[in-house]
Amino acid sequence: MIIYNKLFKLLEKRGITSYNIKVENLISQQTFQKMKMCSVTDKDKENYPDKSDAEIIQAKLNQYKADKGKSFEYGVSTTTIEEICQLLQCQPKDIIEWKIDLQPELAYHK
Repeated sequence: MIIYNKLFKLLEKRGITSYNIKVENLISQQTFQKMKMCSVTDKDKENYPDKSDAEIIQAKLNQYKADKGKSFEYGVSTTTIEEICQLLQCQPKDIIEWKIDLQPELAYHK
């Protein structure tokens, strides 16, 4: 799972608020919402104290599905990642983390 905690820390460090993003159309609102859904705030950690970041995000996605009756499409394209990196003059590793519980049964074996 791609987690965007680093992106929001970088935005805060640079003084870029969600208001700036919306008014100046720095990132589309749909993309921004996807990234917010796939990040973990201090409040999220309080609500899910015994869960990892990936588990918290999955719980948020499940809650969205329960509330709205549909899945949340949370994928962000590599083109969008590239555009954000250009905007912030950074590398993808500066804005995303990949955390997953590897499942050996899904590995390719030749």
